[in-house]
Amino acid sequence: QNSPLRVLFAGSMRPFKGPQTVLGAAKRFPGVAFALAGDGIMASELKSFTHREKLQNVEFLGLLSAEQLRVEYQRADVFLFPSRWEGSPKVILEAAACGLPVIARKDYEPETIIDGETGYLVSSDSEIFSRLEQLLGNAPLRSAFGAAGRKHSERFDWDVISRQWEETFIDLVPARGHQHAA
Repeated sequence: QNSPLRVLFAGSMRPFKGPQTVLGAAKRFPGVAFALAGDGIMASELKSFTHREKLQNVEFLGLLSAEQLRVEYQRADVFLFPSRWEGSPKVILEAAACGLPVIARKDYEPETIIDGETGYLVSSDSEIFSRLEQLLGNAPLRSAFGAAGRKHSERFDWDVISRQWEETFIDLVPARGHQHAA
């Protein structure tokens, strides 16, 4: 646990990813540090908003290497990812693998979060702020969600998935003695 607590966002600075919502959270929780990793078309607008609103609790990290991002996951207490449109975002899985509770939107149904067990899936900005407040105020809950997220992330390990694919292909191939004559 950090003092102050640290909330991390990682993603491109584009409207649908929701970095503006992260700044809204920073405004609501001035005693919490917010770090945004990434870059994109909204970066200068977001930095201007931070300056205009005198938000002293926001840090823009820019583009990070995989190793630098791993360190940021390890430094954080909560991962906040308010994107409205995704496939299966790798950053959510990476954050969970590093033991972070995750808050994300329900919009695209991320399979890497179990709502109420590894983090929260939310429908609105107000629900994001409410769930974030819950996590920030409850260290045992953050710890429990983080541990559950770490365990759940193991289901998505490449070795596990490749074995599942191998078993599926083996089941699909007919036994040698039962092949049709050409």
